[in-house]
Amino acid sequence: MTASGRAIETFLEDVLAGAPKRKGFKKGIFTTLSYFIAHESHHRGSILLTLKEAGYNLDKDDRDAIWSWDTL
Repeated sequence: MTASGRAIETFLEDVLAGAPKRKGFKKGIFTTLSYFIAHESHHRGSILLTLKEAGYNLDKDDRDAIWSWDTL
């Protein structure tokens, strides 16, 4: 997770700096950042759904903890 976060940070910095071969979305850096946030949320939701369908229900604290990005 840490390495992935750093890679996204570097990517966004490169896009802002206009680095060659580093293109964000046509509508700008905020659209690019929004995509990454939505994509991350999709994966977290998929994890919870997979666990639920497998019969492993997390308690409320654990379900809420997966969304606490500050504690990862």
